[in-house]
Amino acid sequence: MLGGPQTQPVAGVDPRQRTRAGRDADGELLGHPVPDVGRQRQGLPDPPGRRVDLERDVDDDAAARQHQRPDADPAGGATAHRCVARCGVDRIPASRTHTTATATDPDATRAATIATHPASGRGHGAPRRGGDHADAQGHSDRRGAHGATIAHAAAALLTLTATATACSRPGLDEVDAIYFHWDDERVLCATGLDDVSGNDLDSVRAGLDRALADDAVILLFTHAPGRTVALDKVEATVAYAAQIGLPTVTFAELAAGGPPRPGLSISFDDSDVDAWTATAPVLAAYDARVTFFVTRYARLSSARKAALHELAAVGHDVEAHGVDHLRGPQTVEDRGLRTYLDDEVLPSIDVLRADGYDPIAFAYPFGARTTEIDDAVLDHVRFVRSVTFTTPVPLITDPCPR
Repeated sequence: MLGGPQTQPVAGVDPRQRTRAGRDADGELLGHPVPDVGRQRQGLPDPPGRRVDLERDVDDDAAARQHQRPDADPAGGATAHRCVARCGVDRIPASRTHTTATATDPDATRAATIATHPASGRGHGAPRRGGDHADAQGHSDRRGAHGATIAHAAAALLTLTATATACSRPGLDEVDAIYFHWDDERVLCATGLDDVSGNDLDSVRAGLDRALADDAVILLFTHAPGRTVALDKVEATVAYAAQIGLPTVTFAELAAGGPPRPGLSISFDDSDVDAWTATAPVLAAYDARVTFFVTRYARLSSARKAALHELAAVGHDVEAHGVDHLRGPQTVEDRGLRTYLDDEVLPSIDVLRADGYDPIAFAYPFGARTTEIDDAVLDHVRFVRSVTFTTPVPLITDPCPR
């Protein structure tokens, strides 16, 4: 157990070298989760307004809203994964090229025409008419032409980037870090089912097949079925597991140990108890048990707490996910390790114990972790759970240590 004076921020790491720009593990633009673990990248300065306001009062649904923006990930999210089957530009939806001029947009069409044929109309090669007014109009048109040209180029680059990202994404059967082999590993990593993750059903099924073949447990996570992921996708995942004879496994069952055996572990993160309750009949239809990593438990209404107890009564697991869903490494840097434990981690475990649960795992918000934090938190639980990405994401380090 930890004790004594407040621990200082992570030693040996120059804060100027900590990457702060980028997308979090769920695709939202936020501060960087990890300063010193995973696949290293050169740090960038912290952009204004990205630091967590540790004193702000956060409402119950704030964590859920942090995972509701699949469009924040234009290259590697829900759109790009649809390109996997054919890896062709024709699979990029038109909405991703909305900046190009269209026949129904007269201003954009005129600008595009001037850019392509500057001698026609009032472009670069057109004679002046009407004195200063015509000159101003021509200057405005030329700016519009340049803007349309840049828009075309940007749209083409976005299309190619999305296609390349989708085509380079491995299937989940190729992501070694998301498999638990019933060994002494205590820092576990899951990958996303949410739309923003880009992991389509074919990839998920390939991962389930590998778990069955390897006597290993594949770890997946999501947030709010019906909002961050289609309920049909969740059902298709547990249905396929049932079809191939792959049982679901909760974190409590992982902690219980036993001989190596195949399994599927699905975690539901944050605090959308209503969405989880609505998903329960689908899970029950396939005899599937899952783990709910709950943040802000103390702020849940009595009705939602009762609903969680009902889910636990039928075999689901309830585990800790932080008091205020804070990013661990940044909080440690700002306030120290001891404060992070005392204010964010341990109370989220204690409140569950006080309400009749037996938590044995802590899921890091955003998957953000360091070895220092792992060592401290693992004095109190059997597992910590981070996340991993299925394709490299610009400006972000994968938080998984493997």
